[in-house]
Amino acid sequence: MNSADSVEERLTRALSARAEQVTVHSLRPAAPPQPNWTARGRGPLLFALAAAVTAVALMGTAVVTMTQRPGDAPVADLPPGVVSPAPTVSPDPGPSGVPPQSPTAPDVPEQPSSRSVTIVYGPPDRSFTLRTGGGTASLDATVANNVGEAVEQATDVLTITPESGGTLPAGAVNVSLRDPATGAWRPVGGVSGSVYEAYLSGVAGARLDASASRTHRIRISLGEAFPAGVGRLRVSLSSDGGEETLTRTG
Repeated sequence: MNSADSVEERLTRALSARAEQVTVHSLRPAAPPQPNWTARGRGPLLFALAAAVTAVALMGTAVVTMTQRPGDAPVADLPPGVVSPAPTVSPDPGPSGVPPQSPTAPDVPEQPSSRSVTIVYGPPDRSFTLRTGGGTASLDATVANNVGEAVEQATDVLTITPESGGTLPAGAVNVSLRDPATGAWRPVGGVSGSVYEAYLSGVAGARLDASASRTHRIRISLGEAFPAGVGRLRVSLSSDGGEETLTRTG
């Protein structure tokens, strides 16, 4: 017997002896496979996080879709700091195809600027300012008969003249006289050359008894046509019935 046959016989005997040791009682069911968490590492955790992120993204898309109004166009992404310009709206050209023109404001005539004019009255000399184109001033013009007898046709005249020369056009000065019986105001006087004259007691005058007096309440205003070269006016009262006095009342 050679060496190859001797090895084969020994192997056969060893396997037979091992097979005789396996009995029905020594056999048991195979154990189920167990997960190898060490080998898998953090795979399940990453999977759970990815699923959560996907769910949040889907919910955000649903909210945007629900809140977007019909007809709204999606807004394109813009770089930080860039503001999308507001859309320009072109005017409706209308049936003729020509855009309507914007209405233009009507031409308003330029109004002359208002300024202050100094009014001097007396004696003694006193003064106040009055603005052109608005505002009034009231004066009491009093005549006291000191001639010792009655004056049948005493004429009380108020005059207004520019102090530094110049003329007064129509409408530059306006004077009103108050009716003592009714309290109504009426215009009185007018421009004659460069002087404004107002006959307070009438052109023909009125009787003024001895030692008697009378007071005329007047109101003065300056019109918009007041000349630019005149800055001072003098108001005077004259009468052939006695002493004259001017008093500012308002």
